[in-house]
Formats: sequence, C-alpha cells, structure tokens
Amino acid sequence: MKDYSEILKYVRKNVDSWKFEKCIKPILNIYPEECYRIITKKTDEFLENHKARRYYQEAARWLELLLKIESAEVRKRTVTYFENMKIRYKTRRALMDELKKAGIIT
Repeated sequence: MKDYSEILKYVRKNVDSWKFEKCIKPILNIYPEECYRIITKKTDEFLENHKARRYYQEAARWLELLLKIESAEVRKRTVTYFENMKIRYKTRRALMDELKKAGIIT
C-alpha cells in the first residue's frame, strides 16, 4: 500500500526534481487541490524565467497532468487557468504552439 501523504511531502520538497511528473501522478486524484497548486505554481515560476521552445515543451508536459485530475472544481479552475495563459502569454507564439500540440488550448 502506498503512503500518499509521504508522496505529497516528497513532491512538495522536490518540485524541481527531474522525477516530478512520475512522483506526482499517483496523487493527482488523492490531493487534487494541492496538486493543482503545485503544478500551476511550478509552471508560472518556470515560464517567468524560461523563454525557449524546449522549456515550453517541458511546461506543457506538466500542464497535461492537470487534465488528469478528475475533481470537478479543479477542472473548472484548470479551464480558467488555461484561458488566462492564452491572454498572459499571447505574444509567446512558440509557447502557444506547444500548448496546442499538447491539447491544452485550442
């Protein structure tokens, strides 16, 4: 049996780990609100400091995790978050392209 609270603690402490996606996946629907906050904060901070297609691809992979969260409340917030991204980063064409390829925005 997995100790999901321990996984959450690990994810919180290791947000910048190369294993981030693998670690957070098992708890997406156990702690949907917390995972939403972790992923969006990580993405926002990352995009503030990184401006190249390879970074956008990485951010898109993290954002795809949000689509796996089943909570209705988090789904609503995710849609709003994605819509805000389209406005906030509209001048970053490569980012918009990568988000479209990932099925995050239309």
